[in-house]
Amino acid sequence: ATKMQALKSAGYMRTMAVYSSETATITAGIMGRAMGLNYEGSPAFNLAYKAIAGATPETALTAAQLEALLAANGNVYVQQGSAYNLFRQGKMANGYAFDDVLLADMLANSIQTAVMNTLTAENKIPQTDDGVQILVNVISGPCEDMLERGYLAPGVWNRNTILSLARGDMLTRGYKIMTTSVNDQSQTDRDARKAPPIYVCVKTAGAIEYVVLAITVNR
Repeated sequence: ATKMQALKSAGYMRTMAVYSSETATITAGIMGRAMGLNYEGSPAFNLAYKAIAGATPETALTAAQLEALLAANGNVYVQQGSAYNLFRQGKMANGYAFDDVLLADMLANSIQTAVMNTLTAENKIPQTDDGVQILVNVISGPCEDMLERGYLAPGVWNRNTILSLARGDMLTRGYKIMTTSVNDQSQTDRDARKAPPIYVCVKTAGAIEYVVLAITVNR
């Protein structure tokens, strides 16, 4: 867990550390599992508690060793109980969930591609509020796709205020796209033919990976 702790301290967002005492190719199995779950139009997923084909689960880890490994944002394919071989926990070195990093990247790429395709397909996008709305409309497409896939979901915005979106506001569709009027642009930006900044605020659906049960019996 020492090396994993070093990666955690470095805050790497696109590095996943995996412990295995026997299977040198376990990372290939994990990536195969992830990419098998991720295809065009597939529902959102996470890696927690998944089976990894061809991997040998760890059976000799003590509870303390497992706790230390997970606390360092490490990952391991482990046997728990007598019936479960599980991948835990699907985290990147900085603590972000793998699926959050992957799907956020996919959303950003889809938005950039949609905007670029519009810029190249149209004769021109006028530098007016109606022209900016054309870009806002195409950006909504990838957001709607991620909403349908279950990556985004309605929820309360708990980040800092951005334009008209304040902390505590409800994102009824799991996202909100905002911009300012071209009438408020500087002359420099207008001369440079820049669009006003477009803010895409999204609320992810998250995932339940831990459950606390309270069972009350009355006789």
